Amino acid sequence: MLIQFFLLFLMACAFFVTWRRVHQRIIHVREALGWSAVWIVASVVVLRPEMTTRIANLFGVGRGVDFVLYASVAIVLLLIFRLFLQHEKLERTITLLIRESALHKINQEPPHQDAGSRSQDQQDIETV
Repeated sequence: MLIQFFLLFLMACAFFVTWRRVHQRIIHVREALGWSAVWIVASVVVLRPEMTTRIANLFGVGRGVDFVLYASVAIVLLLIFRLFLQHEKLERTITLLIRESALHKINQEPPHQDAGSRSQDQQDIETV
């Protein structure tokens, strides 16, 4: 079927992009192995869709397509939750860094200015 070739092509592209990201040092090998497993399993399901029906029957689901849909929704929700946690951690880290930077700037002594280096606003205030 045409859809199988198209999906297999997409899975192969995703597989190669995953490992190219490893070589570019964007992701770790452990992450690449996990994603590679996803692409391989997805390719097997595309090639042998009847396997999903057998697995679905083990879980009490009538059709393989329904099982794949349920599993996909659960996995996507878990990934979104993981991204949410990472986002929250990143926000806390940024907040701490900004707070430390602000406190560091406050604790520094202001530079000594002579009359010639005063800003125009400071000179205007002194003349009033």
